[in-house]
Amino acid sequence: MADDDAPSDSSLLVIIVDTNPNQRYITEDPKVLTSCLDAVIAFANSHLMQKARNELAVIGCHFHKRLVNLIKSQPPEEKPGESLLAGAVAMALCFIAKKQQVLIDVCSLDKHLSLLQQGCDITGGLYLKVPSLEGLLQYLLWVFLPETSERTKLVLPGRGRVDYRAACFCHRELLTIGYVCSVCLSGSKKKYRIQDWRPTANKTEEEENESLNI
Repeated sequence: MADDDAPSDSSLLVIIVDTNPNQRYITEDPKVLTSCLDAVIAFANSHLMQKARNELAVIGCHFHKRLVNLIKSQPPEEKPGESLLAGAVAMALCFIAKKQQVLIDVCSLDKHLSLLQQGCDITGGLYLKVPSLEGLLQYLLWVFLPETSERTKLVLPGRGRVDYRAACFCHRELLTIGYVCSVCLSGSKKKYRIQDWRPTANKTEEEENESLNI
């Protein structure tokens, strides 16, 4: 959730809701999603009621909702791997948000989200892992509804310790010391040959351009 530090007469609240149905707390009890959305709606209406000129934007983030056709049209890879580009872009956007004085707040309902916690710390926002879903609305109104100027006067949850260590490209484990590829700057806890990380390393320029449809 992002709160734009706009002038005092208006404020823009952008709510990004993760609606992936495969999340653990939804698969265990599908009714939880409905109660969470009700809490988000009440939170959004509370923001609009604070000031007449307040603005609201709600974005639903769904798993492969728009990429399904694109994925089906792509030929299968010999060694498919998980890309870290999304994480890199997300961190870049966090630094841009900091320059624009935009606060990024995160309310986690299940797992700890280290990357988003880093974004909150960079922009000066708040990160909260809700201890109980039954009290979601209370946490939203208490922690995330106040604007920047009001938060300094309230007793809010502490930021805690933020871990900025990089994650292993292959095993997703946090690294204290690791190996970094000089080409793609990916980090790993083990030493690999460049051919293992970049399947096109042994290809000629013509073969690589052909595989990329250039």
